Amino acid sequence: MPWRNGGGTTRQLWRSEDVRVSVADLVVDGWFSTFPGVDRTFVPESGGFELRVDGEAQTTAALQPVRFPGEAAVEVTGLTGVPIRALNVMTRRGRCRADVAVHPIDVPPPAEGALGVPLADHLVHIHLFPDPTVPLP
Repeated sequence: MPWRNGGGTTRQLWRSEDVRVSVADLVVDGWFSTFPGVDRTFVPESGGFELRVDGEAQTTAALQPVRFPGEAAVEVTGLTGVPIRALNVMTRRGRCRADVAVHPIDVPPPAEGALGVPLADHLVHIHLFPDPTVPLP
């Protein structure tokens, strides 16, 4: 699915009412869409470009998760026109949270129910937890 700003595309891998996991290909500098009430984890396949989160610069590193609130103003700069792939994990704040960690491809997710998403010869482990403020049934 192409982004509204034309700066990339997104392919949704998994979605529920409170969680969205997708892979994006970023091509040109621009602004991320905002998602109020959502916590985001962004894991770039390669680094060297910059994310500005609410005006604060963060230089990216390959396979290093970057976390930020969905309502933040996020701009990506330093892209060269060559697509950069990134994994995005979005969870609805107050309902769910995610622990995201990158491991070698041969390390399976340790917890039953954890997701494993391949990215650049690695496996991204995504563990989803109900938010502690939400009572369990």
